[in-house]
Formats: sequence, C-alpha cells, structure tokens
Amino acid sequence: MHNDLFPNWFSFKNFERKMKKKSVYKKAEDFSFGILELVSATEKFNKDFHVSDQISRSSTSIAANLSEAKFSISDKMYLHKVSLSIREAEETSYWLRVLKIKRHISQDQYEILEKDCKQIVAELYALMRFVRNKKK
Repeated sequence: MHNDLFPNWFSFKNFERKMKKKSVYKKAEDFSFGILELVSATEKFNKDFHVSDQISRSSTSIAANLSEAKFSISDKMYLHKVSLSIREAEETSYWLRVLKIKRHISQDQYEILEKDCKQIVAELYALMRFVRNKKK
C-alpha cells in the first residue's frame, strides 16, 4: 500500500494507523493551496507583494520538502527534509501574524490558518520522533 507520508523504503504500519484520515503531506499540500487561493483572491495583497510572495513561498515549501523526503536514501536525509518542512511552517506562521497585524486577513481567518499550520508542525515533530525512535 502506497502512502505519501513515507518514502518507498519506509514502512511503518503502526504509525500509519495512528495518523488521522489525511496524511501530513496532504494536509500541508491543502494548506498551501488555501494560502495561494487567499493571496490570489485578496486585492490587499497586490499592494504588499513582498508579504504575499513570502507566505506563498514558505507555505508551498512545506509540502515540497515532504515530497522530496519521500525519495530520501537514508533516515538522516529524510529527517533533514522533514525538519526543513517544520522551518517553512514556522516561517509561514510568522507571515500569518504579519498579515493579521496589517489587517490583510481577519482574526477568524488567522485563527483557522494558524491552527492548521500548528497541527502540521505537531505532526511533523511526531514523525521525526517516530523515525528517531525506530533506530533504538
């Protein structure tokens, strides 16, 4: 059974059972698509291109790094790519705060997006712990 969370050489059925219906990769992908839709649908972003460009880049990099991780040749490389995804998610969280402060998004939009972002980060940290513990 193919799972987009792990590379082909990675098979952890117990961990897969614990995951929610969507994999963290799919959540990150959907999250980035939501950010891109928000940026393209809001005229305020046209006036502040730097912020919209930064959040677009950081949010799409989360899933992009996870996609690269699937083809890692070692645990070390896999963990590195997952850690890059965490860093990109944290950067996205920062840009969400900027958008809220600048009133480009509402408090409600911020809370929904921030919650999704933090959920992705939490799942990525859990994934890293799981991979590190499997070595023991």
